[in-house]
Amino acid sequence: MGFSALFSAVSGLDSNGKALSVIGDNIANANTVGFKSSRINFMDLLSQRLLGLSSTTGIGSAVQSIDQLHSQGTFASSAVGTDLAIDGEGFFILRDGSGAQYYTRAGQFRFDQDRYLVNPTGYRVQGYLADQSGQLLSTVSDLQLSDRTLPAHPTEEIELYANLDASEAVPAAFDIDDADNTANFSSGITVYDSLGNSHLVNVYFRKEADNSWEWHAVIDEDEVTGTSATGDLLEVGTGTLTFNTDGSLQDDSNSGLSFSDSSGTQFDGGAADDQTVAINFGDELATSGNTGLLGSTQFARVSSVTFQSQDGYTAGALESFSIDSDGMINGSFTNGTVQVLGQIALATFQNTNGLQRAGGNVWVATGDSGPVAVNEPNSGRAGTIFSGMLEGSNVDLATEFVNLIQAQRGFQANARTISVNDQLLQEVVNIVR
Repeated sequence: MGFSALFSAVSGLDSNGKALSVIGDNIANANTVGFKSSRINFMDLLSQRLLGLSSTTGIGSAVQSIDQLHSQGTFASSAVGTDLAIDGEGFFILRDGSGAQYYTRAGQFRFDQDRYLVNPTGYRVQGYLADQSGQLLSTVSDLQLSDRTLPAHPTEEIELYANLDASEAVPAAFDIDDADNTANFSSGITVYDSLGNSHLVNVYFRKEADNSWEWHAVIDEDEVTGTSATGDLLEVGTGTLTFNTDGSLQDDSNSGLSFSDSSGTQFDGGAADDQTVAINFGDELATSGNTGLLGSTQFARVSSVTFQSQDGYTAGALESFSIDSDGMINGSFTNGTVQVLGQIALATFQNTNGLQRAGGNVWVATGDSGPVAVNEPNSGRAGTIFSGMLEGSNVDLATEFVNLIQAQRGFQANARTISVNDQLLQEVVNIVR
């Protein structure tokens, strides 16, 4: 009779001893970045039917499973730009030197000597690299940010929005040699050639009639080849702006600016000989769906530029970078340009509890976890990325101490059961003496 009680108590000692191991592991990792606590589940063992009785009694307990609790940990600021935390579902993807793939919530990343983004173990963070134009590639690979130089980009388009004073008088015909006195208003804008050299283009506006203005784009002849003159201006583009009586832009008639050897206005210094620059004066009613008021206008107030920009720039070296909530790695270059360098990738699983811990704050996929789905942050089931922050452990110490007391008492009680059964068996032995 006492032997079954002994076996039950021994199984209880074993179960509660394993519970103490799980609880101890949780407490030990209370300050481990990205750690996910575990919970032990018990089950009763097969019952045995007592002879002649309809009731049953058990023969002990065993560990049914140990579950990982993938609840969100708390965030802490680290002030390190490469420290990353995930708000929501997903894991950072890592690869070691052999190509084996791991997953982690611990975003303590840095750049190694070869400019690869790695974790403290040296595993490389995976994501989408961008090409020289800033377009993301479709394949996932190691994220390496080399000290790249951004090539010069020649100006392809100018946007120039201005209000032209409707009360202005019509001056004499435009004379490029007396541009300041034969135009009503002018504005200068810098454009870039294929080598990144800057050139100043002045755009002169002349009222030619009510609601009609002509414009002339001119450049100093010193800036171009094909002419022996110096210090004089050369026209590189012209067109007409037509307005309505409510001040809205009706039509913008122009063919852009031309800098080519055929016209004798090729940029000097070895730049490309076929550069053309489109010029956009804004929203025109001649294009369906426009209002004519979101760009150049003609109202009776002083002429002024309301907006101007151009898309060219000189060459620049990578100066700094930042990571946004979509995992985009944006590089800032010395020429003032910001360009996408890459994007962090996140992995999600149908059953995160099926992942297997592999030490070093990483997990590996198993058949129970299901296939990995690679996503961009903020897409699918993948969460948001916070830069300069780390996700702490989700261990609740108060709960763990309560569980520790319960496991300790369970262990003590099972040990007491063994002690009592030993005394009973001793009494049985003493009967025959």
